[in-house]
Amino acid sequence: AEGGLDVTFIDTWKDHVDAMNTKGLKLVGVGGERVLKVKATSDIKSLSTFDVIIVQCKATDTKTATESAKHLFHKDTVAISFQNGLGNEDIMAEVLGSADQV
Repeated sequence: AEGGLDVTFIDTWKDHVDAMNTKGLKLVGVGGERVLKVKATSDIKSLSTFDVIIVQCKATDTKTATESAKHLFHKDTVAISFQNGLGNEDIMAEVLGSADQV
């Protein structure tokens, strides 16, 4: 979002989605502190495909999260697991039917 890319955050926690949409997303780190205006939703069914999808959830939720987002993938979508633990990429590849996307 900061670099001009079209970014949409998906979260099941409605209060968090509302806060991101109204207050923005606060980033703190080496690059300093800033607040970015972002789009967020908890209505995953209303979205269409994306070129890149970053999965960030607890490892125990990887399969469910990937299954619920499966319609967001097109044949060239790249999936990135941004999670702790082992085996998340394998779970995502199993759900998506292709290890080439993960």
